[in-house]
Amino acid sequence: MLTAINANFPLLEQALAQFDARFTLRVLRSISAIRKSPHFLEALTQTISTTYSLQTDSESKALLLNAIGQVATANGAAKSKSGRAEELTEETFAYLAILVQVCMLEITDIPVSNILRRSIYLITKNTPTAQSSP
Repeated sequence: MLTAINANFPLLEQALAQFDARFTLRVLRSISAIRKSPHFLEALTQTISTTYSLQTDSESKALLLNAIGQVATANGAAKSKSGRAEELTEETFAYLAILVQVCMLEITDIPVSNILRRSIYLITKNTPTAQSSP
């Protein structure tokens, strides 16, 4: 399950590099299969911890883990194939936030409106605002 979630990160990078929505659609379609796994919560927790492992005081990591009732742990650093630390994109955060939202729907009895409100807050809080030029 962990590999299924992590396999979608390169697809998101390709979608960004090529401005092609097919890759994003592929990632979104895989969510249904990912959420059906009995180890979804554990895999999501580990993915978030690993993805944000280089950022020890990451507010994004804390928000995502707190949303699913998990505590941040120290894991190995997220490395690319070349051995250097990966740069985290807004799309990576948005994908993880969607998975957290799906997880929240699966494991809680919180009304859907509260989950959606909280998810929108998480995404907008971590999206940089456009700066106007003088």
